[in-house]
Amino acid sequence: MIKLIIFDLDGTLINAYPAVEETVNFTMKHFGLPPVDSETIKRTVGWGDRHLIGTFVGDHRVEEAIKIYRAHHEHALLQGSSLLPGALTLLQSLKKQGFLLAVASNRPKKYSLIVTKHLGIDHFFDCILCGDEVSRAKPFPDILNELMKQFDCLTEETVYVGDMVIDVETGKAAGVKTVAVTTGSSSFEELKKAGAWQMIERVDEVGALLMMSSFG
Repeated sequence: MIKLIIFDLDGTLINAYPAVEETVNFTMKHFGLPPVDSETIKRTVGWGDRHLIGTFVGDHRVEEAIKIYRAHHEHALLQGSSLLPGALTLLQSLKKQGFLLAVASNRPKKYSLIVTKHLGIDHFFDCILCGDEVSRAKPFPDILNELMKQFDCLTEETVYVGDMVIDVETGKAAGVKTVAVTTGSSSFEELKKAGAWQMIERVDEVGALLMMSSFG
């Protein structure tokens, strides 16, 4: 029986790509570098903001760039983020049913809290755990293992929902069933090839999956 449902954040429950794009290109402009197109940025997210901005400005600028990026992003999130269709209804339903809910994101904790509070979903989660709070971020399983340990849940009592190949890899490494939603930066074909347990087009389809006997 499933007790704990863990969600990735960006591309799974929220759309913060506009905020990320704005902040990346604000940082690029600071260094006199050409802007990066939205699709390239979208395909680069998921491994944390340091990796993201370092990809575009180069390792030799990353320490200065990350400070600029984070200072700007704090404000950009308030204008350039929104809930994905069905996310709010799903969280309300799952909470009402008594499931333990958590977030596992490579986004730094400070910004995860800013965006979940801004979008009014922070109170649904029993824990929000981020890549800067564990020894190894995704795709290593540490973040999922820590959440299962915290809630005393077994792998067969846990489901992870994400939108990227990195999420599928993380779930497989932790030994939990991973549901991949195609609203993020990895394609259906990429997620299927990675070995997602189930594929869905909208995050609120998780509710129907929980009714399946194979889920328990």
